[in-house]
Amino acid sequence: MPAFSALCQALDEALLSAYPDRPSLTRMLRYANLWELDQITGNGGHADTVLALVKYAESQGALRTLFDAARKANADNPGVKGLARRWPRLLAEGDVCAAVEQLPRWTRTDARRDDLRLVVSTYNAEENVDDHTLFLLHEPMSSRGERWEETFGGRLTAIREALARRGDTRDLRLTLACTPAAAVRAGFVFNSLGRFTVTTAGTTANALTGTFPSGPAGDTPRCEVAWPGDGDELHVVVSVSRDARTLHKVWRDAGGPAANAVLSVRPEGEFGDTAIVDSAHAQQWATTIRRAIVSAQSEAFDRGQSIRRTRVFLAGPVTLAFAVGRELNGSGAITLMDFDREAKGYVAAIDFVT
Repeated sequence: MPAFSALCQALDEALLSAYPDRPSLTRMLRYANLWELDQITGNGGHADTVLALVKYAESQGALRTLFDAARKANADNPGVKGLARRWPRLLAEGDVCAAVEQLPRWTRTDARRDDLRLVVSTYNAEENVDDHTLFLLHEPMSSRGERWEETFGGRLTAIREALARRGDTRDLRLTLACTPAAAVRAGFVFNSLGRFTVTTAGTTANALTGTFPSGPAGDTPRCEVAWPGDGDELHVVVSVSRDARTLHKVWRDAGGPAANAVLSVRPEGEFGDTAIVDSAHAQQWATTIRRAIVSAQSEAFDRGQSIRRTRVFLAGPVTLAFAVGRELNGSGAITLMDFDREAKGYVAAIDFVT
């Protein structure tokens, strides 16, 4: 990370505003059961004290922990409120640099490799991807409904842009140990890659490659659109490994936002992990889904109905999810849903705009 990022500077300013003297800052840290200020810095000026504290928190990977403690103890302070609003943007611009700055080590340690390797992980799955790990994005969904976009999407975008700036033409090998929503988001970020391989952690089954065989690979999915007309969303329910329509209905009955249209996508045959047979089949599905989304949005316009958001429910392999993400350009506002095992239902995971 840079010596002092924009995020650190903003946190420094917010702490000075909310805790203008050493006693108030010391109390905040003690109430939060964090650090003893005397062990971090001496008795210099207060501005130097806050600066030292922020740098120490940065070295411990605890900038967010420090900010959460400061916010909890003085939530009404204007400086704290302002930083809370700006945090996602500053994180994408600043903290993400820690990820991007590690990219050159791929060249140093793997200069003779024919590919670059990136692990995208949203599980506690380090033990499953050690053989591939040159860089690990590990963003677990620690609580139901937590939004990943401010960190997950930002870091992936920063990596893509860093690769583009370096002009590295080697294939990118992505290993996915993540939920379908995270795989869709990764696919959208890397939608311009021409040379890539995507596999699921621990297996090469159904590997998705950047060179898709021509011609039909298997049965095309069945796409059906219903028009309940009681909302302003398009719900895309993709059922591969299991029938997601039942879980979608449970989610709607529990108070989920209503839809103008519901696009259901399913195999012609049985549900199951073998419904997608290979990479060409996955791409065929993804292309069909994109066309069905465009068609539903167009028909909604013809009906005089608005589609302000497309909400995606996908029960299927992450390689298909990655392919779907690559096809979402121009689809407007997207919410990606994930199945939460604890809640036994769908929760919103990632919001972004295509």
